[in-house]
Amino acid sequence: MKAIKYNKTRGLYIEHNVSIPKIINPNNVIVKMLAAGICGTDLSISKGNFPVPDDSTLGHELCGVVHKIGNKVKNVTVGQRVAIDPTKGCNSCYFCDTKIPNMCPKGGIIKYRGLGLPDGGMAQYILTDDVDLHPIPDDLTSSQAVLIEPLSCLLNAWKISNVASKDHSKVLILGGGIGGLHLLNYLDFIEVKNLTICQRSEDRRKRIEKLGYKNVTVVSDVSLQEEYLKHSEDELWGFDNIIDCTGNPDAIQTAYNYLRPGGRFVIYGCCPANTFIKVPLQALTFKEKHISGSFLQPHTYGVAVENIVKLARSGRLELSNYGVQEYSIDDYKSGFADLNSRKITKGILLMD
Repeated sequence: MKAIKYNKTRGLYIEHNVSIPKIINPNNVIVKMLAAGICGTDLSISKGNFPVPDDSTLGHELCGVVHKIGNKVKNVTVGQRVAIDPTKGCNSCYFCDTKIPNMCPKGGIIKYRGLGLPDGGMAQYILTDDVDLHPIPDDLTSSQAVLIEPLSCLLNAWKISNVASKDHSKVLILGGGIGGLHLLNYLDFIEVKNLTICQRSEDRRKRIEKLGYKNVTVVSDVSLQEEYLKHSEDELWGFDNIIDCTGNPDAIQTAYNYLRPGGRFVIYGCCPANTFIKVPLQALTFKEKHISGSFLQPHTYGVAVENIVKLARSGRLELSNYGVQEYSIDDYKSGFADLNSRKITKGILLMD
């Protein structure tokens, strides 16, 4: 079978003669892959900026069809389409016991399929366990199902942001790439009333404006900074919740100034290693401001499945509206190149 792999020496490459996996234990399932997303993390891996084991198969945003099952598998049947949760924990440590397996020192990123775990889903078949599989309905396309995994991570960021009121809290999303757009789409769907998204690129701002959201303000980083300078002495100006989807330390540093007293700033975007921001600690205390990270997803995948289905059925997941484009597995280089050049917000590899 074919698989998209990465090696520090060879870089990104396609292997044509990978063995199809076999059932090892009675709870195993072999999934014939239908679609896998190319996300910013995959792009970072391809550039050597995100460490993975040599010759790892990439891919953690996944959809496929059940090909073979072990004799104890009861939750799925052969021929059924499924989304695949890439999360693993050890199920015995403090973090797993307290429902945050994404922090598990023996699981988490170490066993996240396609990141720490080398057998990702940019392949024609994968071996997984029955507990990782979520059946999806016929009216959800395979490419739409790829968006379940990123939404599951964004739901974690949204939970951490702990918004006090969907009607009154002012929410700022930094970045109009696929993460910011995906979050914006979901928050507008659940009727968060005061949404602002900040995007540097004029082309991307125009794309967001064309989506016609009623409760969303689209701004540039320059115009937002100008507004801040006009109101820098007014503590009522600003935002109660800021969620960063850029991973840009400079953008985060600047946007911290926009946080109102009692506000929460969640950093969802993955910043480069050894980068920092400066925060005035006395103001952090006196104004009761909160800063938190958000990483992967702790048991939010099932909820994400439910919400992706709702979004699709409401007509909110027309992928071309969000700059998402499909590619064949053999044309993987174009997908990575287009994402790198920002021609698209996400690529989806089709495995057939």
